[in-house]
Amino acid sequence: MSKTLDELKEGCRRFVDEVFNKRNLDYAERTLTANFVEHLPPAGLPPDKSGAIARLKRFVDASDDLRAETLDVVSDGRHVGVRGVTRAPTREACSPGCRRQDGLLI
Repeated sequence: MSKTLDELKEGCRRFVDEVFNKRNLDYAERTLTANFVEHLPPAGLPPDKSGAIARLKRFVDASDDLRAETLDVVSDGRHVGVRGVTRAPTREACSPGCRRQDGLLI
């Protein structure tokens, strides 16, 4: 069954909330497909579902007060993109490669 564009967008919003705000990595495990491809994997992680889960785990484990906010979800009808803000106010860094400035990860 194909999903509507609105259902796909809502799925992206829910993924951000479940994984980053609720730290529910089981949700990521259930929703990422077996053939998922991580297009920009960090060094040392495979570019597949296991690497994506490991990356997400690093990210959420790095800060107890991490919060993600979805600002926009856009689509061209084939792809869905998410623009958001991630905050970890009490951490200098959230994960390897991330830096903090004025309470925001950059």
